[in-house]
Amino acid sequence: MLLLIGGIGYALIRGQLFWLVGYPLGAGSSPFIVAAAFLAGIAALLAGAIGRAEIGGAPRPRWPWEDPSDE
Repeated sequence: MLLLIGGIGYALIRGQLFWLVGYPLGAGSSPFIVAAAFLAGIAALLAGAIGRAEIGGAPRPRWPWEDPSDE
């Protein structure tokens, strides 16, 4: 999504339709983009695992300062 929005913005600024494809291809190999995608994938996997565990009957994880009676 980041690369798509960046491509649209860059194409509008440059006034050339080529940048809709050119920007994502150029910026997609950046180590920052690769690291962000990797970390987002890990976060999605963890969220899915927590959701499946809750469906299976496990209590949701809580922070140490949370009060269990707040629900």
